[in-house]
Amino acid sequence: MTQHVRQDPVKTTNVLGLRVAALTRKGVVARILDDVRDGRRGYVCVSGAHSVIECRADPDLAKLRQMEKAVHRCRHKMRAFVRFREIGAPDANRRSFAAWFEPSHYTVEMNTAFFRDRF
Repeated sequence: MTQHVRQDPVKTTNVLGLRVAALTRKGVVARILDDVRDGRRGYVCVSGAHSVIECRADPDLAKLRQMEKAVHRCRHKMRAFVRFREIGAPDANRRSFAAWFEPSHYTVEMNTAFFRDRF
């Protein structure tokens, strides 16, 4: 997937080593939706988040919540239903395992620690 380069960079200022920008709620939601659509990863911190989250009537926020729930549901399905099988030669020095799962979202990376610690 190719990443979209934003044409309208936001002016930021450095606060304790972090880039901080002042945006409207509508601008924040639009940027988050763009990042999700384009597969960009990162963190978003919203000051006064309680007022944003309480705005249930906003269709963009409702879409964002649906997307978040879908990713969490996919993460749960991977943890619940992936079953590993032993593969390879029985006389090999190291045992090998494989599992097949086609996630509908990018949940493999967020589940690696779970499976690593489980086995």
